[in-house]
Amino acid sequence: MPHLLRGLLFLFASTAWAQDYVLVVPASSKISGVTELIAEATARPGELTYPAGDLAGELFARMTKTKLTPVPGAALDDLLRGKLSFMFADVSAAAPHVDGGKLRAFAVIGPQRAAALPKVPTMAEAGFGGFDREFARSKAR
Repeated sequence: MPHLLRGLLFLFASTAWAQDYVLVVPASSKISGVTELIAEATARPGELTYPAGDLAGELFARMTKTKLTPVPGAALDDLLRGKLSFMFADVSAAAPHVDGGKLRAFAVIGPQRAAALPKVPTMAEAGFGGFDREFARSKAR
């Protein structure tokens, strides 16, 4: 039985990459990249917002040792309306808004760039290595 459980955990963790996520901000945001997002969160503890329940957002706060404020019930529409500072959105949902100039994308979670956003670097390429590994571990828990 333990080998079956390990196999299921592996399957679950490996499917975390089946759906790519991208770190995005509203186009009107003055934040210009992952490093700047961390600097802003450090300078303004608790002022930057992201959707509550966003596992990647929670992990980002923990790994950067910053205080971010989760907003219950928030979604991509709220980011588009400027009611959130940032979020990790599904690439397929965010890409049309990135291409349309309503959102800016800083990095994708995963070992390689997303096909829908080939110019957007991975978190590691954006200078935040290890995030994709920790995200996969968090999804497997």
